[in-house]
Amino acid sequence: MGKARDKAVSITAPKRYVRCSTDVCLPAEAYTSTVAIGVRCKDTFHPLGTGTLFQADTGPVCVTAAHVVKQAQLGPGELCIRAKGSQLFAIQNNEIGEDDSHILLAPEPLDVAVIPLPRIVVDVLGKRALLHSSHVTADKGPSKGVYCLLGYPAHASGNSISIEDQTESVPLHFITYGYGGTTQGLGSYHQRFHLLLAWSPPHTRGRSKIHKEAASISQEVFVNFPEGLSGMSGCSVWKLASHRDCPDTASMGSQRIVALQTGLYPESRIVKATKWTVVLALLNGGIGDPV
Repeated sequence: MGKARDKAVSITAPKRYVRCSTDVCLPAEAYTSTVAIGVRCKDTFHPLGTGTLFQADTGPVCVTAAHVVKQAQLGPGELCIRAKGSQLFAIQNNEIGEDDSHILLAPEPLDVAVIPLPRIVVDVLGKRALLHSSHVTADKGPSKGVYCLLGYPAHASGNSISIEDQTESVPLHFITYGYGGTTQGLGSYHQRFHLLLAWSPPHTRGRSKIHKEAASISQEVFVNFPEGLSGMSGCSVWKLASHRDCPDTASMGSQRIVALQTGLYPESRIVKATKWTVVLALLNGGIGDPV
C-alpha cells in the first residue's frame, strides 16, 4: 500500500522480483529509528509505509513520504507508528500545517513529510532510538555507489497487524546502485532534489557479496516488483560505498543516510529517492518552489 509510482518510458525489461534481507550492515541506530507508519482501526494496525525517527532542533520527528501521510488521512483510522519492540504510538496532531507543531509537507514533487512526535516516544524508546544530523551526509548524484533501502515491505508485515501481536517485525534491506542512465521520460524527477537507484537481480538466488560477515545471520526474502516493495514508501536510503565495484570498502557503522524512498518507475526498474537535504531544508523553514 501507499507506493507512489511515476510514469516512465521503458528503459529495460522489468524483472519480477527483488531480493531483500535481514543482513546487519548498518549502524545500530538505523534499526532502532526505522518504524512502520499506518493507521489504527479498532484493534488492528494497518501499515502504509516506513518512517525514520530523527532528532530535529525543534524536537523528535518522524520523516516519511508525504503520500503515506495523505493516504492515512483518507480513512477513519488514527495515524500511528509501530516502533521497535512492537510498541504502537499515536500521532497526537495529524493536521498538516506550516509550523513545527503540525505535519510539514514539502512541495511537490518532493514527496516528503515531517511528523512531530509526542514526547512519550523518546521517553519509552530512549534518545538513542533517533538519528541525528551526524548520521546524515549529502549525496550529489548521480553516483555509481552502493545504497541500502531499509524498511518494511508488505510481504514482511502483511496488510494488517493485531495490536495484541507482540511479534517484533524486522526491517529488511534492499541493496541498490546509483543509476546514471538516461532520465528522459522519468516523470516528476528533479536532479537537484532526487536520487535514482537501480539494481540487477542475480541470475541465481545466492547470497549478496555485500557484508559477507553477516551472512550467517541473514534471512533473505524474494518479493515481486513493484508490489512486493509496498510498505517501504518513505524508508531511509543509506550509502554503503562510493563505488559499485567495491561494496566492502565501507566499514560497519561508517554509512550515512542520504535520502528517503519516495517513488518507483516500475517499467524501468528504477527507484526514486528524495535527498535528505530536502528534509533538513524543510525543518529549517522551507524549500521554495522546486519546479
